[in-house]
Parts: sequence; C-alpha cells; structure tokens
Amino acid sequence: MRRFIIIIIIFAAIGSHKLRAQEHEFSAHLGGGLGSLGYQLSALVGERNGGAGVDFGLGYTFRLSNWSTGPIDWGLHTGVGVGFYNAKTTIDDNKSPVVSHGLTDADLHRFDMHTTLFGYEESQTAMYLVIPLMGQFKYDLYYFGAGFKFGLPINGKFASEYSSSSKQIFNEGYYTAQEVSLDKPKFAGYGAFTGNGMGDEKIEFGASVILALEGGVNLRLNDNLSLYIGAYFDAGLNNIAKKIQKPFVNYQVGKEDEFTTNSVLSSFDEKVKTMGAGVKVRIAFKN
Repeated sequence: MRRFIIIIIIFAAIGSHKLRAQEHEFSAHLGGGLGSLGYQLSALVGERNGGAGVDFGLGYTFRLSNWSTGPIDWGLHTGVGVGFYNAKTTIDDNKSPVVSHGLTDADLHRFDMHTTLFGYEESQTAMYLVIPLMGQFKYDLYYFGAGFKFGLPINGKFASEYSSSSKQIFNEGYYTAQEVSLDKPKFAGYGAFTGNGMGDEKIEFGASVILALEGGVNLRLNDNLSLYIGAYFDAGLNNIAKKIQKPFVNYQVGKEDEFTTNSVLSSFDEKVKTMGAGVKVRIAFKN
C-alpha cells in the first residue's frame, strides 16, 4: 500500500510542476468484456471458466505540452473506477476426494475428512476499486495507453463472494492414528449428502497490480468534448489469494451433519490473478 501512495504522490508532483503548461481532461468511462479470476486447479480434477466483467469510473488526463508537437500529443492519465471479475469452477465426478486435514470429532480424536464431489460447481465474484497510472499517446485520431492499474479489493458479502452447488457429496473420515476409515453414521457427518454445505459466502482477496494496455480512436465532438472508443487489455501480475488456508469442510461438533464448505480458492494453495479484456468507451471534457 505504501508503494501505491508513493507512486501517486510522484505523479501528482509531476502534474503540479507542469500545471500551467497543460490541458486538463476530465472523463467518464464504461468498459466490458472478459473480466476473469485466473487460476489453475492444481489440486483438483476439473476446469475453470472465465466470466464477463465490467469496468466503469472517472478519469483525469493532463497533457505534457513540452513533449507534444503537431499531431503528436503526450499525457498522463489517472482516476478511479470499479472493476468486477468472475470465474466458475466445475469439478469432475468420481475423481480423487478433496481432503480436509486436522479436524476434531466429539471425542477429541483428530481425523481427515475425504470428500468426493458429484456435480460440483462454484462461482466466484470479486469487486475492486481500481486506480490507473498510465501514459497516453495520441496521434491524430488514434490513441494508445500503457501503464499500471492498482486494484484495492472490496471484500464482503455481495462484493467478493462465492456460491456453490453439488448434486451429491460423500464424506469419509480417515483416522490416521487408528488407521480406520469411516463412512457412517450419517449423524456424525459421514456418508452421502444432498444439498449440504452449499450457499453464498464472502471470500477475501488481496490487492492487485495490473499491467494495462489500451488503444483505439479519439473522435473530437467539438472543441472541448471528445469520445474515445477502443479496446483494453489488463493482466494481473501478482497473486491476490489470501495466504490463510481453510479446510474444505467446516466440521462443527454437535452439528456434524450440518457441515458447510469453503471455496476451493481458500481451501487450496491456488494462485489467483485478475484478468480483463474488452471494449471501452470514454467521454472526455477538456478544461
């Protein structure tokens, strides 16, 4: 976070130093296309599919007049926006069980829960506050932008969450010390269950550093109003998954058959990155 603040201060200092010699452009944008959480299911047999994403916000661009000449125009762009990212996990049937380690039963015995999934699907959604710091180059009607975006997660219910469903799950408790495996009784949380442990829960992510590229055409509507239409590509550079690893099955003594499940992203050491690409429209007003 300190690095983000330092970079913002540097850009602000550059802007204030050249303030008198620049044109100021205020804008609002809306973008859409692919907005995905990228990860590999290294611990599971299944597949991940990306989802649709939306990006909207406000921007500010100041023109570097000392570098601009003729049809060539240079500027620095920043602002604030909100980005949405989605992904969906589908796990194959009758494959290797998902293991929740180090659980404790009513008799204080330690065991591992082996959970076989049938028809399991999980959707993840993430919301980010996005701050771009990009250079912008314009030549005649064309523009190109490159730089970085810094995403700050908006965590909590309905902001960043996961929802899951399964046709059936089968729990089997394995007691390492006793070398015993149990698939019953059902009241102890063992055996086949339908509809257990599924629902909507929050999921927490970390900050995202994003490589950002953008390009398209700049249509001047009048002396002060312009319309940017182009394509954008965002590639997350760092892992946003939290380091705290949770068991897949939440097992509670006294409510063993009412267990819940955590997201596959928080239950396994998966590296997660934000990804985005699509079309963006920006309306800009020069001052």
